[in-house]
Amino acid sequence: MSWKKRLMQNPSLKDINTWPGINIIDLPRDKNKKFIRNKIIVSRVMLGEKISDVSRDVNVTRQFISYLLNRCLAGLPYEEPSLTSGLIPQLKILGGERKTRLSVNNDSGARGAFQYILKNHADIKVRLDAMIKAFVSDSVHGQNLSPAVVHKKFLELLIEKHWPSNQYPFDQQNLAVESCRKYFHKQSQCYLLAKARKRAIIPLNKPQQRYCFEEVEIDSQLMDINCNVVVDVDGVQSTLRVARLALLLAIDVESNCILAYHVCLSKEPNQYDLLSLLVKIHSEWKPRDICLPNTQYEPGACLPGAISNEMRRLGIGKLKLDNAMAHHAYSIIDYVCGELDSTLNYGLPANPKTRNSVEYAFNRLNKYLHRFKSTTGSNPKDPKKESLRHHKKPPMLNIKELEDFLSIIFTGHNIQPQNVLGGKNPLEVLHEHYQQYPLQLNYKAESHCRSPFERIEKVKVYGYKHERRTPVVQFSGMRYRGPGINDVQLYGEKVIILVNVKDIRTVKASTESGKYLGELFASKSWQKYPLSLKTYQKIKRVVKRQRLLTRDYQSGYFESLLNEKHVPNKALEIIRVAREFQSEAVGLKNQNLYVKPLRNKPSKLTRDIIIKPWDVSMFNNTSDRTDEQ
Repeated sequence: MSWKKRLMQNPSLKDINTWPGINIIDLPRDKNKKFIRNKIIVSRVMLGEKISDVSRDVNVTRQFISYLLNRCLAGLPYEEPSLTSGLIPQLKILGGERKTRLSVNNDSGARGAFQYILKNHADIKVRLDAMIKAFVSDSVHGQNLSPAVVHKKFLELLIEKHWPSNQYPFDQQNLAVESCRKYFHKQSQCYLLAKARKRAIIPLNKPQQRYCFEEVEIDSQLMDINCNVVVDVDGVQSTLRVARLALLLAIDVESNCILAYHVCLSKEPNQYDLLSLLVKIHSEWKPRDICLPNTQYEPGACLPGAISNEMRRLGIGKLKLDNAMAHHAYSIIDYVCGELDSTLNYGLPANPKTRNSVEYAFNRLNKYLHRFKSTTGSNPKDPKKESLRHHKKPPMLNIKELEDFLSIIFTGHNIQPQNVLGGKNPLEVLHEHYQQYPLQLNYKAESHCRSPFERIEKVKVYGYKHERRTPVVQFSGMRYRGPGINDVQLYGEKVIILVNVKDIRTVKASTESGKYLGELFASKSWQKYPLSLKTYQKIKRVVKRQRLLTRDYQSGYFESLLNEKHVPNKALEIIRVAREFQSEAVGLKNQNLYVKPLRNKPSKLTRDIIIKPWDVSMFNNTSDRTDEQ
């Protein structure tokens, strides 16, 4: 039915004001002008003006006006005309169903031919849909699909049906590859929407008031940056490449304030690193001695531990962690739930969005760290990755400079006004909540009644009376002796020992009834330098492999690390052990020992080992240092 017959059948359509309205604002900007032009043309024709006069005034052809009228009013007698929708340029009005036969030797167009095949050959559609559904639903029998795979399967199904070689799609140059691509993506989206689970409708309640320290999020990240360390051995300086460091970060959810951070001298944090971070939250923060030129803290920049003693007494309500193995250690659970009186929330596995605040904090930090060359890159030729020309050279950034950068960045964030906080900075919000709201206080956290690094163990006293040997107790393979257990009545009995895992050279012993027995000491060969449980376990593994043939295991272990100092992991271990042997990694001499070292058996580590901060003159003056590479 043409547009003229439609008007004869329904004369009321001559009034264009009765047609459905369309909001011009909803149309794209490039279609507004043509839509208004088309509306003027149709309205003038409906008022009785000649098509030739309208075409001359509007500067369009008469054929275009006839096409426009047929687009708005023509169609089947039992179907509703498109009316106003036909005035929108480039809008598909008809359904696109093919009414003629498929093309043979490309004698007709290919419009709607693909859907025509699927409609008249239902088995092809069923097999294609089953393959796509198995891919979307991650079925056991599903395969990794792509538009090319679906197109190849479509052609195979046609060949199985002995499809004529001169008929669509084999008479087309691209063999209907574009139609298969669109069909694959369309069906994938349909199955994805059907796969999505229906969520229960939860009524919106008034959000409850949250307070600072009510939720604290902690997470770790392997920093994507390379560092160096300068080691001075007998006056010979070596600049070494250090392996990547892990960073632990604690942030308050309500105020977005960074409470504490801890740089781990390893790729993966352990339980003692997390305990160090928890202790820092309730400890006094002191600014570092910045060694960077023309760089200093912003005025007022600090962590909450530097404000007042009251801030260090705030108790944590809920502590959010991920499901790392170190977070499930008994020492973490005992300290958080027993000493801090907090609730541990591990969250769901592989669901980092529940800790959005700390993840976004790492995102902010990466904007600074990624100004340096990346350590890995997305591919071997990624321009963001460090080039092979510099890969074996020591990086320009020193590890002490990196720690200074982190301190400046985190303290500067705490005094930066934020829109989500109403133009206030995190420290102002934290102080405001402390003054106005009843926050939880925990005096045990500030006073540290029991160090989180202390462990209580029940061990047995082993007596060797017939061999004329002093009695001992054992902890993790280490033997301890002391005058407090030189009692025959204690042989075979169990005693309680208090061990500090940061220094296991001495332990405090008492009986089960509470009688204090005094301090017990490890053998003299372990008394030269402070010894942590972690270092002792590493030395035992090295000794088990028969790599240390000396009785001075601590010096021998450090000597073995120096022999492999050009390996990044070994260089990082040198820093950790050096900082452990002394409170500040500046030399390994003049130690205050608990017991005198073994006589007539001097240590192999007789050289002066000094770890210095990086210096520009030190790095550029190659004649003053030797890099054994």
